[in-house]
Amino acid sequence: MSAEPQETTQDELKPSRKFLEEISASREGYPPNLGARHLIEIFHYEGKGRGLRAMDDIPAGTLIEGAPVIVMDAEELLVADKTNIKNYWFHWDGEFMGGGRGAIALGYISCCNHSTNANAYFNQNHASHTMELIALRDIAKGEEVTIDYLVEPWWEHETIDN
Repeated sequence: MSAEPQETTQDELKPSRKFLEEISASREGYPPNLGARHLIEIFHYEGKGRGLRAMDDIPAGTLIEGAPVIVMDAEELLVADKTNIKNYWFHWDGEFMGGGRGAIALGYISCCNHSTNANAYFNQNHASHTMELIALRDIAKGEEVTIDYLVEPWWEHETIDN
């Protein structure tokens, strides 16, 4: 008799602050995007559009990319949300959708698709002004690299141009 699969909660999917601190400490002294373009590539996924694919095996805890960001205040986000940029900005700090700031990541991470069973995580690195893409588990060569957007899926309610 096989065990029933257990449902995972959003909080269980998020890496712990300790995990992120350990990863950051192990990278001390390295430039933010060291090797990123050798680990991932942009790939077209049928029915999803652009996404990221692992070009080699990526071990858990690997910094896949550290993309520089452009930080936008709440007023700028209101304008950005009237454009296609609304599909690409990340929460940066402050209250989400309540006066906080957002950021556009100037790297591959902006093409990362959503999954509730994500194999990577995004981390706002305020010290280096970068958005980090970190492997949560081992990612196999050829596998799509995904993150959990941590918001209600808006694409189920509207059409998105890829």
